[in-house]
Amino acid sequence: MSDAGARSRRRAAWMLLATCLGTFSVAQARSEQSATAPDDRPPPVDSRVAAGADRLGLDRVDFSLELSGEYEQRRVRTEQGPYSRRTRQTNSWGRLEEVGRLGLDGYLFDRDIFSFSGDIGLGLTQERSKERFDGWERTDSFDGTLAEFDVRADLFSGGAVSGNVFALQARDRYARPFLPSLRERRSEYGAAVYLNDDVLPMEWRFEHRDVDRDGSRRDFDNERVVQDYFAYRATWNHRPDHTLRLDFEYDDREERYSGGTYRFDTQRYQLRAEDTWTFGDGGRHRLDTVVRYQQEAGDVARDLFEAGPRLTLKHSDTLTTFYQYQYSREKLGQYDIDLHRFDAGLTHQLFTNLTTTVNLFGLKEDIKDDSETDEFGGNIDWAYTRENALGVFSGDLGLTHELEWTRGGATRVQLRESGTFRDPLPVVLARQGAWTPSILVWDSTRTRLFVRGRDYVVVQRRGATLLFRSLLGRIRNNQSVSIDYVYLEDRDARRGTTRVDARLQQAFNNGWTPYYAFESRWEDRDSSRGTPLRENDLHRHRLGVKYERPRWSAGGELELLRDNIDPFIAYRAYGDVALLRRPAGAIDARLDVSHFFFSRDADRDVILVEGTIDGRYDWSRRAGGFGRATYRYEDDRWRGIVHGVDVETGAELRWGPYTVVASVEYDLLNLAESHEDGFGVWLKVRREFEDVLAKR
Repeated sequence: MSDAGARSRRRAAWMLLATCLGTFSVAQARSEQSATAPDDRPPPVDSRVAAGADRLGLDRVDFSLELSGEYEQRRVRTEQGPYSRRTRQTNSWGRLEEVGRLGLDGYLFDRDIFSFSGDIGLGLTQERSKERFDGWERTDSFDGTLAEFDVRADLFSGGAVSGNVFALQARDRYARPFLPSLRERRSEYGAAVYLNDDVLPMEWRFEHRDVDRDGSRRDFDNERVVQDYFAYRATWNHRPDHTLRLDFEYDDREERYSGGTYRFDTQRYQLRAEDTWTFGDGGRHRLDTVVRYQQEAGDVARDLFEAGPRLTLKHSDTLTTFYQYQYSREKLGQYDIDLHRFDAGLTHQLFTNLTTTVNLFGLKEDIKDDSETDEFGGNIDWAYTRENALGVFSGDLGLTHELEWTRGGATRVQLRESGTFRDPLPVVLARQGAWTPSILVWDSTRTRLFVRGRDYVVVQRRGATLLFRSLLGRIRNNQSVSIDYVYLEDRDARRGTTRVDARLQQAFNNGWTPYYAFESRWEDRDSSRGTPLRENDLHRHRLGVKYERPRWSAGGELELLRDNIDPFIAYRAYGDVALLRRPAGAIDARLDVSHFFFSRDADRDVILVEGTIDGRYDWSRRAGGFGRATYRYEDDRWRGIVHGVDVETGAELRWGPYTVVASVEYDLLNLAESHEDGFGVWLKVRREFEDVLAKR
């Protein structure tokens, strides 16, 4: 029954494509025939359709036929287990699509009443997949219909009440470095209503998003995010010097991550009010008050209430001060946290060369039935820049001092700690005694949660907690993350920290720029009882030079780190060059080489080599191509030798109404315990019938 249904759907789709093609071919032939005959018709008034010209107007009608094919193959070889059991797996997947696409721009009644635009595609799809694993094989196939669209409509544009609606369904590729591209199916739809008023404008918005990504490794690469979002915003422009804004948001997310059956479902409600007063001559001073309430339910739930004013006084063109108080009550798991914080600071500009920034703070944190913390501190920073006969000199000096006392229970919560993964170095958590199951690592926008064991690995070493990036995960090299965790603290503990950051740089007119950067931290820890706290003093020196020319640049750096966890000495050299710079195209190349020597582990040194070449070129008005190649080599005595290759190249040819796009991708990731490589081929042929309405 399914085969008969599939055949009937294919026949119906082919009949639809043939009918559309025949209709537009006849229309095109008639337009060419009428061009040769005497034209005694009255000139057209506008581009509206003749029937119902007072209701429907079409500005653009395009039609195209598209034939596309894809083929991918992936091989994975692993050695696992105590007896080095070898496994072999090969996956192949292919798809063929025949699609007819229609593009429209127009309006109903009037452009200001209802205008629309969009592209709609209907057609057929055939898919075949095969998998071989340790001697057994299975195949699968799917034939069906395909619908893709991207449409939008605007209602009552410029009126007192306006709105828009949109809907999207598309297929695309999601590229990953040194790993296979995922096949992405994306569906979105939503609507918005606006109340356009000078005193009280409002907005209502609803959006639904469903992103489904899958690979070809026995569902291990599958990812899916389903989100429902609703927002209401209102702004009360009471007076020119007073504005009150109210925001309400509802966000329901269901996320499934690659690497297994990891799921995170969270529902969030948030209400935020922001009040702004400006006063003084020309409104130079301002008072901002923010109140926010958030309630969450699900796997990663966090309830929060926070409120506080911020007063900013601009005393002169060179001196500005601020004063801020913040109260927050937060519930994270079984922890109830009350926080009071006060900040005061100033910014002073001396002439145009020296900028001074000062900040003082104090906070009191109370974790219910657990612990109390008092913390005080401040920092001062000087930034200096001055032109001289040789070029431009710049310097920066920052001093920070903090004091912290903890009393009571033995657990505390650390939220939004920032870190950056930089191979081969780990992210070291600032707090000792972190509880591993509580660690949550987000991206910098805190919209994606990474999975421990899949995206990163946690290691305890010398009293510190280290996070190492996984080469098979979704965290990129040099990516910044945000980290939450619970850590154990000794009772009645005291911590004092002094930090100095400095940087000196001279940019010479001939292109040379030497620089020196220094970072130092001294800790003083003490506890009246419990496990003694470890002090982790840190001293980092970076000495380097850069040389820049119009089409190329190069540089080198020596880095020296001394701490109690993982000290090292590193050398780095890098360069990039513009191999081609023309209006028709550009080709750029970059090479980065670094060598790390870890002094505490005498048997470990790491060599990293990364090279990239990226370019595009238009051979003529009808033909062009692009290419990108990335290579990574890592020699680590802990992780072994790693090779990574990612190559993609393609071309686009345009001949009259025909367009041909072809691309090829190859990727390889060779680890000590596995070898994984694959390739993919994509081909698309398109025949366009442009501006059919004008020809008609």
